[in-house]
Amino acid sequence: MKNIPGIYKPTPDEILRRKNIVDLESTIEKEDGSLGNDPFPLKHHFAPGVYAREILLPAGTITVGKIHRHDHLIIFLFGDVTISSEKGEERITTPGVAISPVGIKRALYAHKDTAIVTIHVTSKTDMADIEREVIAPNFNVLDFENQKIEVK
Repeated sequence: MKNIPGIYKPTPDEILRRKNIVDLESTIEKEDGSLGNDPFPLKHHFAPGVYAREILLPAGTITVGKIHRHDHLIIFLFGDVTISSEKGEERITTPGVAISPVGIKRALYAHKDTAIVTIHVTSKTDMADIEREVIAPNFNVLDFENQKIEVK
């Protein structure tokens, strides 16, 4: 892969962790009793130029997040959650605020009921339009958009 300045290029270990999280998501969705791709109710909040997505993760549940196309803020309102990503594993006891970098897909395990809000810059208000703008359907699309292409 061509390493373009300013463009993140995952290491081989990070690529393996990405694959493991994608595989976990697929396994969860196939389990009896799975609630599917968006298993927990979302609350949507809008302000001029801003969209916020709030989720409550019940204690003892595992979920896998989406791949975001842009850096965004993530706010942990309350709870206790372990987050696994290509960067490793981190346990967060709330409250707290962090920057979520572009292209990260996370698996989350809620030790206690946990509420999380992600904040995205967009002027859109239609959920389908927001999803297309904010969410990458997979890493291949994201890598292509970020010009991480094979150079021969």
